[in-house]
Order: sequence, then structure tokens, then C-alpha cells
Amino acid sequence: MKKLSFKLLKLMSISSIALTMGAFFNSASAQTGFLQIPVDCEFNKTCYIQKYADAVKGPDYKDYNCGTLTNDDHKGTDFRLNDYVQLEQGVDVLAAVDGKVIETRDYMPDVNAKLVGKESVFNRGYGNMIVLQHKNNYRTVYAHLKRNSIKVKIGDIVKAGTPMGQIGLSGLTEYPHLHFEILKGNQRLDPFTGDSVKTSCGQSEDKSLWAVDLPYKPVHLVGIGMFSNRLSIHAMEHKLYENARLRPSAKGMILNAYIAGVRKGDKVHVKIYHNDAAEPFYDQEAIREKDLAFELISAGRKNKGKNWPKGIYRGEITYSRIIDGKPTILIEESAETEIK
Repeated sequence: MKKLSFKLLKLMSISSIALTMGAFFNSASAQTGFLQIPVDCEFNKTCYIQKYADAVKGPDYKDYNCGTLTNDDHKGTDFRLNDYVQLEQGVDVLAAVDGKVIETRDYMPDVNAKLVGKESVFNRGYGNMIVLQHKNNYRTVYAHLKRNSIKVKIGDIVKAGTPMGQIGLSGLTEYPHLHFEILKGNQRLDPFTGDSVKTSCGQSEDKSLWAVDLPYKPVHLVGIGMFSNRLSIHAMEHKLYENARLRPSAKGMILNAYIAGVRKGDKVHVKIYHNDAAEPFYDQEAIREKDLAFELISAGRKNKGKNWPKGIYRGEITYSRIIDGKPTILIEESAETEIK
């Protein structure tokens, strides 16, 4: 079995800030919770949750569903955009519940922390941000906002669903997202369980604080495209594969798929077809060897010194996992390019 190439982009943990809060609403089910989704995007399509709060104590880490979509000591929920195109277009950050603005910051640039260095933003790791005070001393935090996008000021009263700013890339972050937190007293809460973070995974969702359905998705396809070579994760995030014109002399015919939530033992199957051929000219499977927050899978065939025949080239990826003892397909997508 041929191993498909990949590259891991390390996630940087978000530094914490000290905030105090008190009681607000009684515990509620997912249908009767009080939090609205704090981002104006199509959940699990144009945006998704890259990281949940860390649900276990010690150096190990698990999300509330006992999955790997978190990192050690992560205290909030990261609503991530698929790409930088959305960042440039602007995606609103919304008040999750009625409240009063008590803190803002709106001067930090939108730049990948890996480029400027962790030390330069560590003490302002949340970047541009908004903090709301709610009844009975609850607070919510909205971090990593786009510079000059904040529309509210300290003292403003906002209703749930009010646009307050836009998702950005400020502070200690390497991808465009909203870091959202809710606190009660001195405790940060996991909104998916209603319990304190670092409690335990596998908790019941009966006390979920969400008033909307945010289904857990263990694997997410961030982007997919055909190209003449292996693209970097940054190239995928900027969608450089879109509208790419491949020449007959292209160095390769490569399917690039950017996937979040990789688990050891997952199987990737890639096929590439030319026009309407019944059989693929490239067909390979590989088993993932370790858990990864996200991974770039690049698979295909190099040019062997001859021009590619004209026509449509379609790459297909099937991503599956053993769940309850049975192989389960989690991703089944395709991408095309044309050589004229």
C-alpha cells in the first residue's frame, strides 16, 4: 500500500485571559439553550469547528466527544473559516446572547502569528476582541477579530444576533477563526455540555447551552483541488487551485485535499480519471499513521516526459474510519481540472 504524502501544520495554543463571571440561565437541553451561533456562516460548510474546549485534565487532551479536535488546555470553541477568500470578503461575528459591551480591542493587524513570532503577540493572544456582560454576571468572549471591523463600543447594549465585528486573523492564531468562550463565575464552561472545561469527555449533551443544533463533525474537508504539483496548506487556504489552467506539459496531475480531524487508522482512497474512462489511471489507498489536527493529502501521478492528453481530469477522495466496528465513509468528494 502506497503512502500518500502529507504535511502537518502545527497548531499554536491560545493564551488564556482571566475573566470573572456569575450565574445566568438554568441548565437546558440543546433545544432550549440560550446561545445562538456567534458567526454568520453556513455551519459545517463554509465554516466549521476546528477546536473545542479541552475536556480532560493533565497533559492529554480530548474534546467533549472524546475526539482529538482540541489541544491541551484549550478553553474555548474555534469557529474556523475554510479559506482566506471568506476572510477578505468579511464574515460577521454575532452576539450569542443579549448583553452589554464591557471590553473591546481593535488595533492589532491580521497576520499569521507564525510569521510575526509567538512572542510578539503572546500578551495579547486574543487579538482584537469583544467581551459582553450578561444578566447575573455571565460573560462571553469573542477573539481574533479583524482589525477595524468592530462596530460596537463599551457601554453598548446588544441583542442576540447583532453583528459586532468580523472574523479575523489577529493575535495568537495561524488561521482565520473566531475563538468563543463563555464563563460562569471563575469557571470557563464547555457550551456543548454546560459543565466546566477540563471535566471529562463523553459527558451528556443534555445541558448544552446552545439554542441551535451544532452537530459534532469528526472530520472536515477544508478544501480540495486539482493542480500540477503538491500545494502547501497556505496555498490551499488561499484557494490557489481555483481556476488554475494546467498545460499539457504540466509536471503532474495531483489531487490536493486539506482535511481537519485526522485519526490514526483512518483510510484515504484517491482515484484520478481522464474524461469518462470507466477505470482510473491512478488508484491508491493509505492508512493514516497518527492523530493530526489537520493534514494536507497530495496524491497523483507525475509527468513521465510526455504531454497530458487533452480533456477533463477528475480526482476523487474517499475518507473512511472504523466506527462501532464498521468502516464508515466520512468524506466523499471530487475536484476537476481541464487541459485544453
